Amino acid sequence: MNKHFIVIILSTFTILSCGNSIRHQNIKILKKDITYSVWGTMHTFSDEGEDDILIPDIEFIASLPNSVKAIIAHYSTLLPDHFWKDDVYSDFVAALGDFSSLKQAQDKLLKQYNINKLQTAFFKGIPVGLELKQTNDAIFFICTRGWQDSVVDEFRISSDGTITYIENAEPVSSIRYDRERLCEYYYDTHTIKLNGNKIDFLHTYLDEENIESVNVNERDKIIYIVQKNKDPEYFSPSEIDVSQLSISVKSIDEVTLLIREDGFGKTTIYDKERTRIERSAIRMIVNDLVSTDGKKYMDIVLIF
Repeated sequence: MNKHFIVIILSTFTILSCGNSIRHQNIKILKKDITYSVWGTMHTFSDEGEDDILIPDIEFIASLPNSVKAIIAHYSTLLPDHFWKDDVYSDFVAALGDFSSLKQAQDKLLKQYNINKLQTAFFKGIPVGLELKQTNDAIFFICTRGWQDSVVDEFRISSDGTITYIENAEPVSSIRYDRERLCEYYYDTHTIKLNGNKIDFLHTYLDEENIESVNVNERDKIIYIVQKNKDPEYFSPSEIDVSQLSISVKSIDEVTLLIREDGFGKTTIYDKERTRIERSAIRMIVNDLVSTDGKKYMDIVLIF
């Protein structure tokens, strides 16, 4: 990575928590809408036990203006001591500037930019991953608390270097799409919306490959699911050609359709009034009917 040299004129800075009218300056080193990794962590196992290793992008951090380094210093205060190995510690401190210790770097940068008492959306947990992205209007820090949970904080840095934290009126955190987990932990307590519209998620089966994002608003108890293709095709029992079935039936209405989410596990009865299955989520429809107690059953096998 090429080194970048940035000249910064220092002045008195303040941090505000206010509206969205503050104009964000263009930080030239950051290309628009590109996500950059600030640090990641690796969890290791050995004969000596388990360990966490912090992996920061030292050259990238060193190339950033002090205003952005101050925000990074804020997140670094949330890292536990055992994350810091000797070489990583010294390189990280040097990347932040001419400081004798990480504590000094944190104290001076946070004081200079008046962010000692900053409470961003990410105020608890360990930021095991930290990324940033700049748009035309703001700079976003994406803080990962684990494999499935991340929080996004929005800042604007004005032309004079003032850092403005944009408070999100609706705090949300990102999670991985997991139908079983959503049903178990959120269905009874949260409103679940698909592309902005409330849905009966228990009876809705989506194609995981078509999921763009899943966000949780714990304050208002809302789950937001957004699809890549927001107008996909959904399965209809009328599509089944009854002439191809192994047992003769006059109409598909004579058949009880069973939804198999994993192909082998539990089955759910297809409800003609409530069930919606995204067609691309279906792996196969088993034409071999099973007749039990005078009832005929057919399996719809999903991709999960």
